[in-house]
Amino acid sequence: MEPRPLGIVGTDSLARAAAERIAASGRRVLLFVKGDTTGGKPAKNIERAATPTDIGFDCEIVFSFIDDSAALRDLLIGTPERLGLGAEMNPGAVLVDFGIRPPRETQALLGVTGTRGIAILDAAIVGGENGLAACGISILVGGYPDSVDLAEADLALLGRVDRTGPLGSAHTASALMGYIEAAHHVAHEEAAAVGRALGLTSETMARVLHSDRHMASPGNIITLARRTGLALKLATDRGVSADVIDFTGARLSKVAEAQL
Repeated sequence: MEPRPLGIVGTDSLARAAAERIAASGRRVLLFVKGDTTGGKPAKNIERAATPTDIGFDCEIVFSFIDDSAALRDLLIGTPERLGLGAEMNPGAVLVDFGIRPPRETQALLGVTGTRGIAILDAAIVGGENGLAACGISILVGGYPDSVDLAEADLALLGRVDRTGPLGSAHTASALMGYIEAAHHVAHEEAAAVGRALGLTSETMARVLHSDRHMASPGNIITLARRTGLALKLATDRGVSADVIDFTGARLSKVAEAQL
């Protein structure tokens, strides 16, 4: 018997990118993208669903790419005019939530589907849409281990599967990764501003701040340790910190005066 198709529902291009990546492996995909106006013939192994409920009826595993929690809840429950996706999914089916939402909202969705015996997993793509196109991504996934087991083969068609723990843990881990990335970006921009104020050229900063050459050889471990030691001293020694702040502030003032 031919296996049931993998269902994918979404509201943006990420759902289409995921469908194309999975279909390229030979897996049959039933796709519904709300408001899709792309038209044309879908890629091989992809069939467009007329409604989300068609996906619920035909698919045991469904990937959801819907960030709006209220919209996803309405999709699962339905309206007085139509049944929801959750009403059509069979007991034992698994919904994998790739949306971006707080863990508590993800856990609340389990209350919507759990009474019907439908499991929910939360998942996050590390690499984004460009990563899907390049096939170089990881998939963070959280939820009950038995449910992850059921969906893992399909998740692996997108990238390397990394189990993060209970339901909500994948979204939490993804948010923390984003926090670190944002903090790194802010620190980089601040370092660039200070560098310009202290007379470093754009070429020098690009070479120093963006290059990994200082980490290339074992000998540079000593240099790295010294930098780490200096950073620790700056953080704990108020005298050293004050000297650096005063020096930087004086140079920034001179630059500002020169621009007037």
